[in-house]
Amino acid sequence: MKKLLAINLSSEKKDVIWQICDRIGMIPQEVPRAYWGMKVRDLCSEKELEEADNITYSGRDLSMDMIVLEGISSRELDIFLDGYKSSGLDPVKLKSMVTDTNSNWTIEQLYSELAKEYLFYRMRGR
Repeated sequence: MKKLLAINLSSEKKDVIWQICDRIGMIPQEVPRAYWGMKVRDLCSEKELEEADNITYSGRDLSMDMIVLEGISSRELDIFLDGYKSSGLDPVKLKSMVTDTNSNWTIEQLYSELAKEYLFYRMRGR
């Protein structure tokens, strides 16, 4: 299944991303704060989400925006990135594809890893 998990997107970014997802047949899902302690693979699974009624999250705040993409081809990724770039909006700061490794991480863990990389490259002027 083609899916996009969205964390902390502004309404402008969300509108553009939802339109692009519709074009390539991807299901976008906003991940509420209560789910930030869940594993990425569980958030990508409809069954797990249906059973996630009483979940709470008491971890740290995640302030940057983030998207996580699952199940799309490299061509669809190019379409997604080109479509977003043509919107003229500021880039989403943290982006990832679901991998065998990060699918076992929580949203908070994935965010932490991506934030480290983002800050590392920002400090080097990239």
